[in-house]
Amino acid sequence: MNRDHKNTEKYFTALEEIAQENYERNFRKKAAAEFSEYVNNLAQDFESLYKNAKADRVKEIITNPQIFEELMPQMQPLQLANFLGGAKKFFKKNDLQKSSIECLRDSFLNALFSEKPSEISEGFANLAQMEFTKEDFGNLDQKQIARAVNKILAIENTFDISSTLCGLLNFGFIDRNFLNFLVIPSFKKQEMSYSHDFAAFYSLLRFEFYCQKILGTNFFSEEFVKKIAAEIPKKNTDNVKSELQKGIAHFLQIQSGCEVFEEVMQNFYGAPILETDIVLYKDDAKFFIEVDGPSHFYENEKDEYFLTHKTIVRNQMYEALVREKVENGDKIFFVNLPFFEIRKANRENSLGKYLEEKLGVNF
Repeated sequence: MNRDHKNTEKYFTALEEIAQENYERNFRKKAAAEFSEYVNNLAQDFESLYKNAKADRVKEIITNPQIFEELMPQMQPLQLANFLGGAKKFFKKNDLQKSSIECLRDSFLNALFSEKPSEISEGFANLAQMEFTKEDFGNLDQKQIARAVNKILAIENTFDISSTLCGLLNFGFIDRNFLNFLVIPSFKKQEMSYSHDFAAFYSLLRFEFYCQKILGTNFFSEEFVKKIAAEIPKKNTDNVKSELQKGIAHFLQIQSGCEVFEEVMQNFYGAPILETDIVLYKDDAKFFIEVDGPSHFYENEKDEYFLTHKTIVRNQMYEALVREKVENGDKIFFVNLPFFEIRKANRENSLGKYLEEKLGVNF
């Protein structure tokens, strides 16, 4: 959605006013609804806010424990969904105090178990983007979550279903036991024929790959999987190469003198499920290389880096892919290169040595 600078200022000013008010109990529901709306609208102007140096102020307001914990419990399911959709642009899990995380947990579960769970079908996906996992929410009852999710699956909307299933996957909730509690949607053929949500199909295909190759079970029917695979474009043109990735690819090309390719598709049922940053061919071996920038990690209070669960899922998919290819006789390896290790190697002028150690080869 395109907005002009005037609208950005309007929503920012309104959020500031909410932050400065002390609302009586009777007015908190109205304030909560406005709070959700303004955060969601400002998220559309995220780049504009950065240019105007206001994104940090938005983050400060919406992570303030007093504001957060006072208004969050007042949100209706749709308002909470809007808030999470906007808030993911401004903060991560580590920006919240423990009391605020507990408040978010209670509010989200209340919304999930409401009569209209489809209103927050993206909830788990948004939480995963904020780097939350199921561990942050304590002991969640699988059967309870499954009952709520089954309401969403019954709607048979590909967008809602893909958001829900892949959100749960990246949230760390999908295992074989949990799948047993879910009702597989039947997908009426006429509904599928009118749907061309390629992003949703792509997510559902990745989900099926995870079920088959990692959990050892099917979720969707083979007929449905083949149908969505046929709809997915064979090349994802949206992926943008990072400067870090381009630098590593260029270095490997010069240093190794071997064949180096970027943005290589890995297929499942003939459609791409992974887009490998770099593929290196050396002698009789092939290396799948992912150059992991800051978005693949979160930091704890000790400034230590940990992989997000979404990246852990991606790595599991690569490991399954490599294992299958090795069983077929290929000599193939998966390697991920964290940005902070690359930066350290560059500072020490030892990038070549670092890459040799990571790949286990001599250039």
